[in-house]
Amino acid sequence: MSKSVYWDIRPILSKKPDVAIVVGQRSNGKTYGTLKYFLQNHDKGKFVYLRRWKDDVKVFNSEQLFEPLQAEVEAIFGEGYTVKYDKRKFYLASPGGVKISVLGYLMTLSEASHSKSVPYTNVRYILFDEFIQMAGEPVMRDEKKRFETVINTITRDRTNIQIICV
Repeated sequence: MSKSVYWDIRPILSKKPDVAIVVGQRSNGKTYGTLKYFLQNHDKGKFVYLRRWKDDVKVFNSEQLFEPLQAEVEAIFGEGYTVKYDKRKFYLASPGGVKISVLGYLMTLSEASHSKSVPYTNVRYILFDEFIQMAGEPVMRDEKKRFETVINTITRDRTNIQIICV
């Protein structure tokens, strides 16, 4: 078996942390490896992909998030299957493009108050991508409170959710 060139989150999550903070060099596959893990463990629960600003997810088409993982998607679900994005949800889609099931959700801290009443059933993982504020990036007022709001909205009274900050 050849060694993957991308970072692997399995050793960290195998220790069952409530929160994992992962810091490393750029472009070594932290996001890729985490999303791959979510796909491989889709039967254990859904995920939330969290970013700080609404503009963070406008920069790229959210469907593009899974394009680099297409080979992984097909290896797990079958040839021709893809991950589609629509209305803040990531769906597994059949080879014909039909949405089969929700794999995960997209949220931003800047819009946290708009998601309070949405039920995030069966969410097992939260990926807070690019959680470290970049130099020159505007400071978000009440960021800690917004983060707590998002976590409380998703978890409710559940305790089996793992938060991964990369």
